[in-house]
Amino acid sequence: MRKQRVLELRAEVARIVEADQRRLEDLRSEFQDVGLQPAEWQQFARHFAGDPDEPLRARLSVIDKLLVSEEKGRPADPSAAKPDELGTWSLDALRAERERLKGAVGADRVLEQRYLTKNKERAQFDARVAQLEKTVGSMRGAHTRMTALVTQRRAAYAAVFDVLKERQVVLEELYEPLRSRLALGGGVVKKLEFRARRIVDLDAWVKRGESLLDLRAAGVLRGHGALKAAAQGTLLDAWREGDAQSVARAMETFIEKYGADIRLRPPGFATDADAGRWLKDVATWLFSTDHVSLEYGIRYDGVELERLSPGSRGIVLLVLYLAVDEADHRPLIVDQPEENLDPQSVFEELVEYFRQARDRRQVILVTHNPNLVVNADADQVIVAHATRDGDGLPRIEYVAGGLENPKIRAMVCTLLEGGEAAFLERERRYRLRRRR
Repeated sequence: MRKQRVLELRAEVARIVEADQRRLEDLRSEFQDVGLQPAEWQQFARHFAGDPDEPLRARLSVIDKLLVSEEKGRPADPSAAKPDELGTWSLDALRAERERLKGAVGADRVLEQRYLTKNKERAQFDARVAQLEKTVGSMRGAHTRMTALVTQRRAAYAAVFDVLKERQVVLEELYEPLRSRLALGGGVVKKLEFRARRIVDLDAWVKRGESLLDLRAAGVLRGHGALKAAAQGTLLDAWREGDAQSVARAMETFIEKYGADIRLRPPGFATDADAGRWLKDVATWLFSTDHVSLEYGIRYDGVELERLSPGSRGIVLLVLYLAVDEADHRPLIVDQPEENLDPQSVFEELVEYFRQARDRRQVILVTHNPNLVVNADADQVIVAHATRDGDGLPRIEYVAGGLENPKIRAMVCTLLEGGEAAFLERERRYRLRRRR
């Protein structure tokens, strides 16, 4: 501290000398026109009374000797020293104690960092142990839970078919009055059968399964078509007609026979999680029911309505409407009901129902068939004639009357029978005799 103050004093003296020198130079520059000589200008310089650096050098020498004495003095014992005795220690002793304390503090910091690291590792270890204990606890009951879930899933799967069966019964009961009404009729109506049935889209179910399974692997289900054949032999009949128990038995049989092939995992799964999702998709497909639906259908003479020819289907639908619509007394307009029908079907199936319908409502037919006009005993026949005038536009004229009117009979014979000559020629060729 004392040496530092002496050095600061020496620096201040040097600064003053330098400042005085600059001040003299500024004077000479500003007043150079005065004409003073350089030696005369030196009379203006300011000087210390003596050499100030001499006493400062002497004082620094004394201080250096004192410092050497203090640094080389006998060091104090740090372990036995008291805080108020530090002023009596030598500089070397103080430096040594400082280094010792720095080392001790550094060692404490290293130990503290190690402690924090170990404490963090212990917390992570405890968390891992807790997670493993939880996993182990979950795994202990996994088999029981899995068995329960499998049983629950199969029960829910079978219950769907109980619901379908119940809906089928409800539909049967709903249409029972109509069925009873049709049973009283004859002809076409007597051959009609109403029934609710299940529709199974087997191809959709097979296509979805083939997209999940490894069809290249060895086994019964190898290659396209094998899965469909297996389902047809084990599941299809139960899906179409069975109740919950029969469907459940069929699915158990299917799994026993083909479960090993179904569980053959296709290659290409990157992680176990991907494989787990695949297995879940397989189970969802296997126990799916969206390919089974309930449909209410009409059969005619043992054949489904959609499989009938267009003509037969038209007869069935028209006769069905005429047979069940007894409460409706509004006029009925039918356009060419004989289309796609042979004359015998028209006579045997349609004529009688139109004759019954005319007793309770007005029936208007547009037809080219003589059976519907003559044998249905039309009250009035309207014959339309279309001609074209010079402007090319059609002109339609109507002639109306009963079959008792000779003119109307002649028109009917001409238009529907090809004329009297054609009618008589057919009669001659048929050589038919009316049985009495």
